Amino acid sequence: MTFAAAFSAASWEREAELFRVVSPRARALGGYHAAMADDFYTMFSNPAGFRSVERTINLARIGGHASGQGFRLLEHALDEDLDAEAVFGDDGAAEDLLGGHAALEVTGPLAFGYAGNGAGFGLFNSTGAVVAADAVGATELVVREHLVMRGGYAFRLAGARESLPTVDAGLTLNAFVLGEGRDTVQPLDVPDLIDDPFQTVQGDLPFALRTGVGLSVGLLVDWGGDFAVGITADNVYAPRFGFEYESLGAFMNGDGDGEEYTDLDLAPLDLSFGVAGDVPIGPLAPYIDGVRLFLDYRDALDFVVLDHADHPLLKLSLGSEVTVLDIVDLRFGLGRGLPAVGVGLDLEFLSVNGAVYGAELSSQPGGNPVYNVAFGIDVTL
Repeated sequence: MTFAAAFSAASWEREAELFRVVSPRARALGGYHAAMADDFYTMFSNPAGFRSVERTINLARIGGHASGQGFRLLEHALDEDLDAEAVFGDDGAAEDLLGGHAALEVTGPLAFGYAGNGAGFGLFNSTGAVVAADAVGATELVVREHLVMRGGYAFRLAGARESLPTVDAGLTLNAFVLGEGRDTVQPLDVPDLIDDPFQTVQGDLPFALRTGVGLSVGLLVDWGGDFAVGITADNVYAPRFGFEYESLGAFMNGDGDGEEYTDLDLAPLDLSFGVAGDVPIGPLAPYIDGVRLFLDYRDALDFVVLDHADHPLLKLSLGSEVTVLDIVDLRFGLGRGLPAVGVGLDLEFLSVNGAVYGAELSSQPGGNPVYNVAFGIDVTL
């Protein structure tokens, strides 16, 4: 098994997500937007937003994410009292995975950080599993732990004067550590693997450790909050390297130094730009507190830095957020060619967000779409 194969497109996250944590709010709005600078997660949308975001201390987060046939597997598992043999046996759900993709992920509780007064930092973790099957039944099983660190600063280039906007610039230093146990198995072998998950992770799955550091920069031009234009460049310089071991146990016990791979030395540059603006609501003002729209074009240079560029339609991102009763947000979006919806509840010290969204895993519209559910609860000060 080579390092390149170990981190192939079968993973439910794209390469850009290695340095990033995507919140349920962003999922419901079609992804992060370059002109989105109004919450703790602005460090992932545009680091220039550190100048305009309200002071926030994020203490913890608990959340989850189910993708593709993960719903089907979860349904079978609950119906069968979590009996692996019943779920993956001859009469189980394994046949539903043929040619498909399933992922289950738990985020948190680590989501600690600060944003405001021109600075921000965060430390996040997630734990997950992926099952991806081809048309003849060979199944790729992945178990992973992902740690993301990000911190930066923003400074004001120009202040608002009369009808002129504010202009802010910012940067973040990013890092990630990703450990994955991954192997190709037959569906009927899955019950034996998950019957003793500790032994499977420790000794049965080949283990790869991947890490990287990177620099992101952003520019935000804001006309008093009513209209904003943002430009971001992720992975301006982002070297990555990795090691492969026979198993997690071999890595933890120091059995061998691992084999270093350098074919993935730099993460590709991701240049994106977008606009955001408030929509006049006129006579609806007694019922609606506000409506904000987002429009972005992402990864504009992928045809230069990548061998296989995405279709232009997959790079368009739309989002709309409607606030009612001051604490309820209704969200609608379009990202990677598929729709998204979500809802959020802001209780000052506690925010609850959920999203149902589509994601195109291939580089062409309709090539390999999957649908997902994500939720998160953040505790803030």
